[in-house]
Amino acid sequence: PTFDAVARLPVPAELQTYQPATNKTYELGWKAEWLDRRLSSELSVFLIDYTGIQISATPPAPLITNLIQNLGGAEAKGFELALNYSVSEAWRLGMTYSYSPTAFDSGTPDPGVARYCGNAAGLAAGFCPSLTFRGALLPDVSGQSLPRAPEKLASAYASFAKALNGEWSMYARADVSYTSSTAPLSIPFAEIPARTLTNARVGLRRGPLDLALWGRNIFDKEYVSTTINQPPNTAPLQFLFNVSQGEK
Repeated sequence: PTFDAVARLPVPAELQTYQPATNKTYELGWKAEWLDRRLSSELSVFLIDYTGIQISATPPAPLITNLIQNLGGAEAKGFELALNYSVSEAWRLGMTYSYSPTAFDSGTPDPGVARYCGNAAGLAAGFCPSLTFRGALLPDVSGQSLPRAPEKLASAYASFAKALNGEWSMYARADVSYTSSTAPLSIPFAEIPARTLTNARVGLRRGPLDLALWGRNIFDKEYVSTTINQPPNTAPLQFLFNVSQGEK
């Protein structure tokens, strides 16, 4: 934007545009088959270097409307593992696991969280680490995890398939997924708890016809899907959680 309609002031030229966010990914992978090709494995290790992260942030005074700015970088590194095993012609088992911690680079500010740091003026005073950026004191998120980026993901499944006659076949599958806890903001003031969900499906097939009974989150486990940070400018800070349940 070139004009702040709320403050009724022009936006400085250096804040009217922003550059694309970029990342460089380095990955090393290995695949193998075992036990007469009944067991397959995939393993990869990776490093992702993010630069020019776009953050919607409070602009310098006296502007008011948030502006998207390139305000720093981050790094993610970890590994992923997948295994699949054919127990028999009918039964298959499998699992996946990934570990991918993230961290903002040193010297990365996040003005968008300044209002949660215990200072009514919107500065990074109070209980947030701070740094000076463009002449302003702003929250320093160096070393903090990226928001909504769980470190650990895991899943496992079991499937069964069998021909009933020349035209009909039946199948069944159950899978369990795990997502570790994560923070909704770049500062660790609240946590979205870890969750483990179970899905299942059983059905009959005949050519293109597929008749199935299925359920997602079949044990009706309550889990937090989103958060709303309220109130934004007063103490004590509260986080309102949106809770999801099962679907059948």
